[in-house]
Amino acid sequence: MSYRDKKKQKEWYRKHRLKCKINGICISCCKNKSTINKTKCNSCRKQESKNGKIRRIRMKKEGLCLNCCKLEVVKRNLCSLCLLKTKAREAGFNINQALTKFNEQNRRCAYSDILLTEETASPDHIIPICKGGNNNIDNLAWVSWEINQMKRHLGKEIFISLCKRVSENGPTNS
Repeated sequence: MSYRDKKKQKEWYRKHRLKCKINGICISCCKNKSTINKTKCNSCRKQESKNGKIRRIRMKKEGLCLNCCKLEVVKRNLCSLCLLKTKAREAGFNINQALTKFNEQNRRCAYSDILLTEETASPDHIIPICKGGNNNIDNLAWVSWEINQMKRHLGKEIFISLCKRVSENGPTNS
């Protein structure tokens, strides 16, 4: 299909959606009335939902990534790249910048220098959001999941000073 044909098809679809919205009919079947503030009728929405569930079940059985359909599932039914993207998105960071930062750190924990895998990597807000931090890339460090759980809402300096105190004092015999 040529660029011009794709452009015409896109324009037709845009006009079709607008016409259906004005007339209050479903954009999929063009028969039923769509529900308020929705573009599709209930039966089309149910069918789409059912098809999506069937697709996800089939992909899980075949061991495919639910996002990109790669055959390399690592965790949460996602491949390694999609898993990192999901973690970055859930933490509120820009996905592409977060992946660049992960590679800039040579896949190593910013605090312990442990080699990270997609499963063990966890995006960390250097200055926690609750302490006035933000979701800028300058406030991101990829760290080991266990270390991120220990750090929790502490700032980087406080966390590192606490770790030093623990390591200097060593185990106690109490």
